[in-house]
Amino acid sequence: MSSARQQKIVELELLFEVAFHAARVAGEISRKHFHDHNLNVDSKLDGTPVTRADQEAEQAMREILQQGAPELGIFGEEYGHEGDSRDRWIIDPIDGTQNFIDGVPHFAVLVGLQLDGLPVLGLVHASMLGALDGPPEQQGLSWWGGPGLGAWKGPGTTRDSTRAQQLKSRPCPRLEEAFITHGGLKHIQSAGLWDPFTDIIASSRRNRGYGDWLGHMLVAEGVCDGMVDPRVALYDLAAVEPILLAAGSVLIASEPLPLQDGFLGQAVSGTEHIAGELAERLGF
Repeated sequence: MSSARQQKIVELELLFEVAFHAARVAGEISRKHFHDHNLNVDSKLDGTPVTRADQEAEQAMREILQQGAPELGIFGEEYGHEGDSRDRWIIDPIDGTQNFIDGVPHFAVLVGLQLDGLPVLGLVHASMLGALDGPPEQQGLSWWGGPGLGAWKGPGTTRDSTRAQQLKSRPCPRLEEAFITHGGLKHIQSAGLWDPFTDIIASSRRNRGYGDWLGHMLVAEGVCDGMVDPRVALYDLAAVEPILLAAGSVLIASEPLPLQDGFLGQAVSGTEHIAGELAERLGF
């Protein structure tokens, strides 16, 4: 192995630790505020909800990421972009904020890493799933991966513990045999996708709504065959894309990849055949 490649591996290992640390702390903050009936909920300009937990978690993540890798930029849902726009972290402190507000434990911290504008690493940490007691690094469930790294799932927020299960999308040759998940019927209707989506559902073997990050991770795990995500931004996808790629699936968005910071649209994931058919039927 060349010294240059060894150096890159060492650098990536250090970035792994920084990402896991940021996700762990953000997860602790969201867990602290979960079921807080006094938590104020505000609406952002795009109509999506935001809470103090979202803001506190992103502030903590930014501090950890800046200290651990000051050369990298950061783009986050709550506080936008700062620093390098090619080599950067892309973060969402609570993906599934409405679930968080409603008391549904299916929300997660998302950490994506781009180098030279390309997806290198994705980390999804669900702090209210898995173990909820014990040392902080053993709590919650995490999914992570990237091209050349494999895709993995396991408890806690350490490299060793989260390699409990290797993820691999399952081959599905036909939509008629596929289990399709989606990110919410109201969002699908609002996006103007109702007619093509109902055609997809009529053609598929089974459908069920597992929205946000969870639908994409079920595709990566080989539980579902395709995910229709009707309302997404870059920070919703930057962490899930490298995991999907490492598991053998693809992500197709309603605009060409790589997505711009201001992207707000739709996306599908699945194996190349299923995702391609979903995108074609939905018109992108």
